[in-house]
Amino acid sequence: MGLYVWIENDQIRATEFKEYAPDNAVYYENMSFLDADKFYIDQNGQIAIKTDQQVLEEEKQKRLQELKSIVSNLLSKTDWIFIKCMELGRDPQTVYPDKVQERINIRQKKDQYEQAIMNAKSIEELRAIRFEF
Repeated sequence: MGLYVWIENDQIRATEFKEYAPDNAVYYENMSFLDADKFYIDQNGQIAIKTDQQVLEEEKQKRLQELKSIVSNLLSKTDWIFIKCMELGRDPQTVYPDKVQERINIRQKKDQYEQAIMNAKSIEELRAIRFEF
């Protein structure tokens, strides 16, 4: 099985069926729709295939963005406490020590997950990282 790939309106299009592919489509043997995200348009406007390292780096960036979003959401739940303390001139550590510690713990876990993501050597290893806070 293979995949027919072509550029249309500056985007990569693909199909596994020859009858749906235009005449200028390039056929890639032993590839399927699962591989479709490996294609990109290079600097010369030609279809190219990402290396395994490029795919891994892109996945790492996606996971880092996912982590950032999760952490931001978790921290936003206690932001009001720190804003209120600033308004009143109070020390959050004194007034809400448990919330301060909770935020410290979240950031520490975030740092650990970031390190695990950056150290991942394969897509499988990267996907095995589960964010648990």
